[in-house]
Amino acid sequence: MASVVAAACDRVAPLVIERLSVPLAAEIRVEVRATRFLDDDNTFGQVIVGPPARIVLGAACLEDRNRMEMGLAHELAHLHMRGPRWDRLPYVLEEGIAQVIELEFRGNMQIDPSLERIDPSQSTWMFALTLQEARELPEDEYAFLYRAARGVVERIGLSRLLAMVEADRLSVEDILDALDRQEAVQATGG
Repeated sequence: MASVVAAACDRVAPLVIERLSVPLAAEIRVEVRATRFLDDDNTFGQVIVGPPARIVLGAACLEDRNRMEMGLAHELAHLHMRGPRWDRLPYVLEEGIAQVIELEFRGNMQIDPSLERIDPSQSTWMFALTLQEARELPEDEYAFLYRAARGVVERIGLSRLLAMVEADRLSVEDILDALDRQEAVQATGG
């Protein structure tokens, strides 16, 4: 099984770092737990920054190739969004980027297309949360945040959001402005 996971990581990692325009991390170890999920019976994988950097996957990620590649892509994205360039990226956007990249590896897997619709002006709180603060939220609020993350990134657009990271334009006002501009483009059919 280790060789299958290593081969999948070798396929997925170059595509993830290309999407993020980052160099490949020097050393990445991947562990697979015997349990279907990790700690909370809901988590497929997690990153341990290290050194050495490690990705820990639950056994559910090995059920088929697409699920394994999706899990690896998601965790590799989190792993590579580190360092000065990413320091101001709100957790919700990091999570959304990881979800968008993960979906590029879904193959023929059916994914629930419904996204949590948010009113950006009523959701500024989510753009100020750190990972630790997000994990301390009540379960229903964290679930909302997780569902909203992909929607926010898809509304702004991955390329545009990565350009905002590069330009260090990640204040709450910058994020709300990007969401407003995208709403205006969609409203005019552009």
